[in-house]
Amino acid sequence: MRLTFIKNNYLLIWNLLYGPSISIKTHAVKQKLWLIYKKEYKAIEQDKDAILKDRKNFIPDDNTLYDLLEDTKVMDHLEKETEKHRMELMKVWDQYKRRINTELQKILRIELPDIQVLVLHPSMDVCLTAKDCFNVGWGKKSDLEDKLFTIVSIIKESLATQISYTEEQDRNIANAILELAVLNECYTRLAKSNYLAGSKDLVKLKKELYPYFLMYLGNNLEDTTPFMMRDNMAFDMEKYTNEVQLRNLNIFEFIDFIVRNQRPILKIKKETVEIL
Repeated sequence: MRLTFIKNNYLLIWNLLYGPSISIKTHAVKQKLWLIYKKEYKAIEQDKDAILKDRKNFIPDDNTLYDLLEDTKVMDHLEKETEKHRMELMKVWDQYKRRINTELQKILRIELPDIQVLVLHPSMDVCLTAKDCFNVGWGKKSDLEDKLFTIVSIIKESLATQISYTEEQDRNIANAILELAVLNECYTRLAKSNYLAGSKDLVKLKKELYPYFLMYLGNNLEDTTPFMMRDNMAFDMEKYTNEVQLRNLNIFEFIDFIVRNQRPILKIKKETVEIL
């Protein structure tokens, strides 16, 4: 797997126009353009996915707003700051890329994709993805607080684009498992235990799935005490049965197993309808 960090002005301008305003000045620019160029504004509304999927060959159907913003002082400032941010992220990837690749290959058991990271200004505080496309638009305010966590977060969001479940609970399960694998286990192997990091909405679900995830990693239940202590994720191992077949699955097969068996795994009660 290779992460390539790229500055793309089309995506930078698109998110400037369609994302939350990052300053009073950019908000004023957006308002002015909207008042004068409503038709042109709407014409580029769907450009985000096209840029992410093929940024090299992307040509907008309507170039008006891109051209208007390209040579402004606002864009000049954004470009310079975004380039600095790109260099910072690239340095972190260069530092950790071999170890990340080694550990993720062990954890995920899939062929890891190459990912183009279209870097955005950190004040935009956004992650942009497109369905079935591993490329990510990324710029977060917290990126430089824990640089390693930023890199694994980008990878997790890239892998999440391959999730195709339509039910919300199924998608939550898939995202919880990807967090366990990438944000938590991979980060823990590279730095320190990090098992509560990630979406707060998924913490309860991750705790329920944690015993099965340890079995997926190849651990027998009787050998899981050191992991529980490491990760502060205790569970009663007597309530579970060793599912040795899980260690033969890759990450997406494991997700599918949990989704298909979620009722007994998560102790979900089957709804019944009383016929009168």
